[in-house]
Amino acid sequence: MSVPCVGFFGGNACLPKGHDATRDWSAPKDLAEAARWYGLAAEKGNAESQYDLGFMLPLGEGRPKNIEEGVMWLERAGELGEYTAFRLLSLLG
Repeated sequence: MSVPCVGFFGGNACLPKGHDATRDWSAPKDLAEAARWYGLAAEKGNAESQYDLGFMLPLGEGRPKNIEEGVMWLERAGELGEYTAFRLLSLLG
């Protein structure tokens, strides 16, 4: 199953449709939909989506609160070059 895109990030990697739902402060938020699309893109190796999902899960945004899964996605994002993930991991400590 391919991930529907709203744009491209880093060449061939797509940003998930839910990306807009958390970035546009004036738009209504559908965090469950954003988490769903971030999850699909994160599983395909999109580091930015891995970071965003890792940020949302410890807070319980869009999915039930899950610190362990959030840490996993943040670690994967950091390994792929999303270095702000390491800063967030240090805060979750």
